[in-house]
Amino acid sequence: MQQDLPYSVALKSDGTVWAWGINSSGQLGDNTTTNRTTPVQVLTGTSGCTTNLCNVSQISAGPSSTFALKSNNTVWGWGTNGAFYRLGDGTTTQRNTAVTPSGLCSVIGLPIELNGFSVNCMNTNVLVEWSTSSEKNNDYFTLERSCNGTDFDFVAKIIGSGNTSTFRNYQYTDHSICSSVTYYRISQTDFDGHKKIVGLISSNCSNEEIMIYPNPADKVFNIAVNSLLNFDFKLYSSLGDLVLSFDNVVLQEHETKQFTIDHLLSGIYFLKYNLDGNETKNFKLII
Repeated sequence: MQQDLPYSVALKSDGTVWAWGINSSGQLGDNTTTNRTTPVQVLTGTSGCTTNLCNVSQISAGPSSTFALKSNNTVWGWGTNGAFYRLGDGTTTQRNTAVTPSGLCSVIGLPIELNGFSVNCMNTNVLVEWSTSSEKNNDYFTLERSCNGTDFDFVAKIIGSGNTSTFRNYQYTDHSICSSVTYYRISQTDFDGHKKIVGLISSNCSNEEIMIYPNPADKVFNIAVNSLLNFDFKLYSSLGDLVLSFDNVVLQEHETKQFTIDHLLSGIYFLKYNLDGNETKNFKLII
């Protein structure tokens, strides 16, 4: 069972994209932030294809944002934007419907069609699995790991299937995990040496009740939980000034909530939080 991707996305044979699950960052693309227990169709917010994202050939889902490649070789993305300008539309604004990155008119399709990408926690290990529905000129995959979502380290090289139009399944067991959220990235390399990132996913296999990341943070930070929690938190500067405060924050099991801090100066801050009325805990956050 996938542990830390709080939503699911599927590409149908008719080229439409559907999603369901947690929608706090607009990652379902249905122009709401409402959690969905059944699939809803991803929208574009325009009149094309009667407002629905259509003619899609490939999709790639991350922790809270998704990208789609259409048959006309245009790229569309939706969900979290924020700290790392993930959607490339010239803003840091969360997008609840699909948008195209600024100035990116047409791209060359990937030599593989990624059919699935998941992680499963097994005690202190993580089973990383992915599959492809077709491959062209595929030499090998590179699996990488990151503890902050930015800096990735090499984990393993997995030989690809070359050229095939049938499903292929791949897996790797990682024996080294991060103390909180672990990010995994898959890259694909052609026989001619060209390399492309084809998948990004996160996993939380720790026993911590609450995870705060990335740290250092830039413009936003995330709070993730393993189980249903109700908590309060306050963020103080190194001088003891209260700069951010939230009461009665409720997160569902495996849910992640993002908080904006782009108005704060760089420095060291201290986040104090209280879980369900228990003792106050402290966390040092670098911005």
